[in-house]
Amino acid sequence: MMDAFVMLQELLEQNQFELIFRKSEETQKNKKNEIVDKEIRLVYLMNDTVESFLVFQKARMTGAYQKDYEGELEASISHDGKAYVLIVRQGDSVITIFFEDLLLEVHLYDYGEVGHLWVEKYEYLT
Repeated sequence: MMDAFVMLQELLEQNQFELIFRKSEETQKNKKNEIVDKEIRLVYLMNDTVESFLVFQKARMTGAYQKDYEGELEASISHDGKAYVLIVRQGDSVITIFFEDLLLEVHLYDYGEVGHLWVEKYEYLT
């Protein structure tokens, strides 16, 4: 299996950076207005059979994340022995994620035994 940090580098090189936060009641802001969460997820692969995420563990984030940003990213990561710091520039916006570990989370779905039915007037068939 690939290393999660290699996978992160791959995403950033492809200008892919889609974060997923838990529900607002589970995500908090501290006195410095930083998002503090036990886990912040970054989408790695999403399709009909696989959902995979890179999960920033014991994470906090500063800056303004632009959910709909499309364009080039500038990113750097550093490690001080205890924690990691990821800095990502989305155009004029900069976010910083402080985290202790990066893990891969994968969910696989088997649709091999699921029937697919087409019902007239319920499908857009051309």
